[in-house]
Amino acid sequence: MPENEPGLITYDQYFEQMMQDASMMANPDFKLVSDTVHLVHDKIENNFEGPRRKQIPLAKRIANACGIKIIQAMLNKQNGATAETLTDDLCPVFAIMEDREFLLDQVGNCANLIVKATSGQYFDRKENDEFALRTEGGINSDQLIKDYADSLSPALRDKAFSAFMVEMLGIDTDPCRTGFDIYTHELIWKSHRITRDGYIFFGSPNEKSTTHPRQHFYMIFMPVFRTDIQRGHDTDEVYFVMDGLTNEFKDAVCMHGASTALFNSAPTEQKTIFRDKMQHWFTKARDAFKACYLDATKIYFNGDEPKLLRSFSLPGVGTPLLEIFDSVAGDVLESAFADASPNYPAFTAVRSDITNSNRERFIRNAIAKAVKPDAANSEGEAVLLGLKLFSGGQLNADTCDFANSLIDKLEEKGEGMVLNRDEIIVAVADSNESIWRTLDFNIEADLEFVVLTAMVQLGLIEIKLSNGSVVNASNVDTLRNVDKSEYFMFSLIKKPQGINIPLVRRVTKSFIGQDLSNKLDFTDTFATISNKARELAAQVATFQGRMMNELAEITIAGRKVFGEELLHYLRLETPALKGFYDQLATYTSKAKIRNLQIPLDRIARLEEVQKLINDTKLRMGVVRKLSDLINYLTSAKQYVPAGSNLMTNLDRQIEAALTFDPVNSSEQEVNALQTSLAEIKQAYIDYFLLRYNAVCLNDIQQGERNAVLNSSEYRVCQILRDCTILNPAVFTSWLSDFTRLRVPQSSVNSDIQNFPNPISGFNPISSTPSQKTITELRQELENIYRSWHQDIIDFLNSQHTQDTLKLLKEEDRSYAQGITNGLVQIDSDYSARTVIEFIKHVSQDLEEVEITPAVLNEQFSRAMSVDEFTAKMDRLVMNLIGSKKRDKVRIIFRLNNSDNE
Repeated sequence: MPENEPGLITYDQYFEQMMQDASMMANPDFKLVSDTVHLVHDKIENNFEGPRRKQIPLAKRIANACGIKIIQAMLNKQNGATAETLTDDLCPVFAIMEDREFLLDQVGNCANLIVKATSGQYFDRKENDEFALRTEGGINSDQLIKDYADSLSPALRDKAFSAFMVEMLGIDTDPCRTGFDIYTHELIWKSHRITRDGYIFFGSPNEKSTTHPRQHFYMIFMPVFRTDIQRGHDTDEVYFVMDGLTNEFKDAVCMHGASTALFNSAPTEQKTIFRDKMQHWFTKARDAFKACYLDATKIYFNGDEPKLLRSFSLPGVGTPLLEIFDSVAGDVLESAFADASPNYPAFTAVRSDITNSNRERFIRNAIAKAVKPDAANSEGEAVLLGLKLFSGGQLNADTCDFANSLIDKLEEKGEGMVLNRDEIIVAVADSNESIWRTLDFNIEADLEFVVLTAMVQLGLIEIKLSNGSVVNASNVDTLRNVDKSEYFMFSLIKKPQGINIPLVRRVTKSFIGQDLSNKLDFTDTFATISNKARELAAQVATFQGRMMNELAEITIAGRKVFGEELLHYLRLETPALKGFYDQLATYTSKAKIRNLQIPLDRIARLEEVQKLINDTKLRMGVVRKLSDLINYLTSAKQYVPAGSNLMTNLDRQIEAALTFDPVNSSEQEVNALQTSLAEIKQAYIDYFLLRYNAVCLNDIQQGERNAVLNSSEYRVCQILRDCTILNPAVFTSWLSDFTRLRVPQSSVNSDIQNFPNPISGFNPISSTPSQKTITELRQELENIYRSWHQDIIDFLNSQHTQDTLKLLKEEDRSYAQGITNGLVQIDSDYSARTVIEFIKHVSQDLEEVEITPAVLNEQFSRAMSVDEFTAKMDRLVMNLIGSKKRDKVRIIFRLNNSDNE
């Protein structure tokens, strides 16, 4: 028995004997395990150094025991043993052992040292805490990552934390300075609806000095592994301190950092392994972070008491993490922004916040609105409202501090002096002249340029651009298209020069219609000038477009009236005139009209062009009237008898008009021709109306005609024409004669002024009055009525009808008797329809036989005697009747293809 420990034989010792048995090596699995144990023993000998060498015997026993364990099942099952199992099975002895827990720790630590000595390649600790041999060999990525993570210093662990946070926050830009985890960022200034530029820090606040240029805020995420980093108390700093993050998260983020480092250094064939591990540990770190960060994060600002992140009013579920931290930082820094920039404009009227991504669009729209204040532009108007440059629907700089500051500086400079760019804006230090702000209120150069544009539009200043061009109220539209570099590259500003009173007098008298040079102190004066100028500009634009096209096309009898030389001159000069009116319309104040500086010779030329346009428009009207008269009279000739005095006069006047030059003739000559043409037109109208009235009914005759139309005979015949036993041909013929009675149209007197013959179907040469009088037509209508009435009586008295009536009801027989003896009158619409229905009723078994014009033409195509005609007609009728009963047949003559019978 050994002196210092029990002499127990344990199964690890048996493995030593097995490895010495050559027959065992014939088993491939055992040989693989044996080779692996030998490799582990070598690693133990080479890596257990110093005080650890005392643990070599125990380490080898643990390796042997794991050799026994793994061959107890298939090798891929990787059977192993926990520290507790090894302690109980191997019964190790330590001289200073105090209790079982101490013994368990010693065995566990020794097993962990074996894992580290083999880098987990041949000996590993599994997730169930079993230690086992790895017979497959190769790298053990998990163990490598763990070993690497254990070796990380606090600074490197914080570096891993920073990398994790960058990915979690979705920051996709490069650090603003190499070697530092510092990123440019923008934060919404909530009360002002615009972003402030700043930085996001990961690391030590003392690195703040490395950021250039200095900006408005710093969001600092403090390290979580180093405890010696001190916070600052500047008012532009907000600290996110996450000391309360769980160990689960910290372990996972270190493992993520270690897997990332190993991925970066791994050979190509191993990168996929470590990439998967990176994703695995990022997911674990992310889930652990989300589970605890709201309660683990404290917000420090300006020395105030820290507040828990959860205590803030946070955005809703699903909001990106960066937006959550931005929201908190925006709340915390609200007052700091206001204190740092107390005069900064608040853009509360914008529909969406102004950010770096849309800022240039807002600026361009604001410039456009300043240039054209009356044009619809909601975004531009919102910016102008924020700058206090727009009120009451108008551009106004009275309450704009930024504009008033510039005006005061110009006043201090004195009359005729300028204010250079460097006296207005300055480049921010260390910005490489990429950021410019004003000297007075510290607002950005692009906003200041909007102010300058509004002041130019209002006539308060002129601005000289970097290319040397000067922009004032007359050409302010130029500023809409300048490159954005002009926001900080413009040269200077100055007050506009004084008012040229003689020029204002000449312009207002010539173009506005009255001398307004002595009324420049009245606001209404400039409204009058601007409104009249816009009206004139619109007129010239119309003349340039539609009327110029009409000028080129106006002809008289195919001959162009306005020459090409005149048209060329007008095309050349009218654009300048319109431009002048557009410029004049911009002078809406006394300050702006100082910019009216036009040479008098140019004014004279513009006056000449305007007079020529006015004269041309008058001549166009004259030509149109002449052309209309000529066309009217030419068309009227077809309605005038040839050889008549009226025709002779028409030919003479038309010929004179066709040879007349309306453009180059005097006003008296034009008026004389128009008068003569108007007289001959009136002569034709008198002739036409005389002929027309001759064929129309007079007022008395119209009354008689209306009486016929309202008579009972007319209404009854209109209905009875549909009765099958009556011949409607006579009534149809009567209607044709009656409709020839012409009723005069009430509009003829006005229509004849525009159309030589406004009456359809009337020709004053050939039209004649109706051949029958109204009295004659009325008598014929009465005869038709009496004849049809008698035909109805004859039908009712016929033998066939009487036989039919005997079979009908008593009331039907009484009705028929009333008609035949005159007791029942057919004198209304109702009575006529009743008769028709009754006749249909009593004649429902009658059969119609129709004789058409085609049948008659076929049978009677030559002259014949009475006897021949009678015999042929009898044969025709008998053939048509065929087997029909003669007393049931009714012959109907169709005289044409219409309804006439």
